Amino acid sequence: MAETTEKTFAEQMVEKLQAILLGKADNDVLEYEIGGRQLKKYSFDELERMRSKYRNEVAAEKRTTRQVVRIRF
Repeated sequence: MAETTEKTFAEQMVEKLQAILLGKADNDVLEYEIGGRQLKKYSFDELERMRSKYRNEVAAEKRTTRQVVRIRF
């Protein structure tokens, strides 16, 4: 039976932000307007700060979820 582990929100965010940052290398328009509707995207620096924040959360989660179980026979 294969073991499945659910990813935490922070882990998912790191993956999503990484994908966005990789995509920005090809298509980096910060804002635009079409038909009177305006769209503004996060800057590269803002995305990097968010990724760093979530990476720190993932590291903290991993530190707190490590548990040692000792059994005596």
